[in-house]
Amino acid sequence: MTCPRELRYRDGKLWQTPVRELEMLREEELHWPGQRLRCAGA
Repeated sequence: MTCPRELRYRDGKLWQTPVRELEMLREEELHWPGQRLRCAGA
């Protein structure tokens, strides 16, 4: 999946960031320290 980007020109440099509307789609980060994930077929 591609992520729509917003381009800005600041201090002589071109910056790109994800569009602000994507912030609404983000959920709380979850962390499980010390856990291993298994990959099927690996």
